[in-house]
Amino acid sequence: MRPLSALGCAVLLVGCSTVERTGPRLRVEPFERRCVVTEVEGALRAEGTQALRLKVSGQSVCSEGEVDVMTTERYSTSWVPAGSVGTAAGAIVATPFVIAGVVLLQHASGSTTTGRGAGELLGLAALPGAAAGYIVARAIGQSEVRVADGPPQRVERVTTTQEVAEPLAGPLKTDGAGAGWTLENGTVLLPRAELMSVDLRRLLFQGVLVKLDSEGERLAESLAVCRGVLKAKAAPGTPGCAEVRQLAADAKRCEAGGWSLPAEVQQWQALRLSACP
Repeated sequence: MRPLSALGCAVLLVGCSTVERTGPRLRVEPFERRCVVTEVEGALRAEGTQALRLKVSGQSVCSEGEVDVMTTERYSTSWVPAGSVGTAAGAIVATPFVIAGVVLLQHASGSTTTGRGAGELLGLAALPGAAAGYIVARAIGQSEVRVADGPPQRVERVTTTQEVAEPLAGPLKTDGAGAGWTLENGTVLLPRAELMSVDLRRLLFQGVLVKLDSEGERLAESLAVCRGVLKAKAAPGTPGCAEVRQLAADAKRCEAGGWSLPAEVQQWQALRLSACP
């Protein structure tokens, strides 16, 4: 049986893998109250001439529950194709019969030149081995061995959810490249000097867009007009007189919203207007 065992390790085992299964529960742990912001509304007001004050309120969905900590069982699985097992086992079992058949054939014929008789007897001698190989192939299947457990699995179970409205705290950002600001108890002061390149209609808290009230929308729109003037100033080429007049009107809307364009922009506009009839 030792040759069969060696051949089985070298030839018969042609596949293996490790599988994981969820085992018994080890323990139950609570998880901390978790809130996800779903809606943010903001009121934007002028704070003197140098800043705007933004007050926001948020609607959140809060959840509580438990965590099941489960065992992770691991098993090493090996398998072989039935045909491979049958062929290999058949060859092993057939070998003694083949040798015996050849010896008998030599004694019966008195020579080794009877090729046809030897071939027939060799084929008959191999039949018991083939039959044995078939039986072994039918008997051997997939095998499994338990190995060391993997890291425990954590499965959360939410037991309660509720919607709450509460002041927000944390970073307030824009969808641009600005550094942003920090909300404290739902309030933040926005210096006007930091806002000329900011789209106030794209303020985000935890990825949720801040919906401004009507006054906030007016301030955001007038700031957008200011940015349009700055963009025209930075554009290459010289604008035509029609565009220059429109930019002058936009500059007045910008100032009406409480904003102030840089001095070099105002000088550029005055120079362009003076060149137009």
